[in-house]
Amino acid sequence: MKRFFIVSIIYFLSLINPLSANNIAFIDIKLLMQTSKAGLNLSSKIKILEKQTIKLIENVGNDLKDKEKELVDKKNILSENDFNIEISKLKKEINEFNVMKNYEIKNLEKKKTQYNGKLLDSIKIILTDYAKSNEITLLLQKQNIILGSNDINITDDILNILNKKIKEIKLKWRLL
Repeated sequence: MKRFFIVSIIYFLSLINPLSANNIAFIDIKLLMQTSKAGLNLSSKIKILEKQTIKLIENVGNDLKDKEKELVDKKNILSENDFNIEISKLKKEINEFNVMKNYEIKNLEKKKTQYNGKLLDSIKIILTDYAKSNEITLLLQKQNIILGSNDINITDDILNILNKKIKEIKLKWRLL
């Protein structure tokens, strides 16, 4: 019985095509995102958007600090009732600022994710075409591989194709 089992395993293993291992490749998506022309262009656009968002938040925050300073300077001039009314207005503005700040930060993160998703979608199309034309049946991310031959690393090939096909990602964004 053991002999039959061993012979059966050897038979099934012999049916597996040893060349099918050549249909496996891996790619470094992070490297593509960071070094491709489209990735670098996208990164610079995101940095500009980040700077604009930070500038907006800082400007509004500085205005509120100036208002607070003016109110403290007027403390002895205003009546207690008027001073309390002004403090209430300032607290309301501070709360509105905090809401606006949180919204802008979340909006920025949402846009970053959206823009990176557009680049990934473009890479996915290129990968699909490349895999079909080179008969790759399994494509893995480099970060998930412990050891792999450089012969099956297609990152450089995809990087060249990506740089030829896509120079930049078109974005819809506002200027402040």
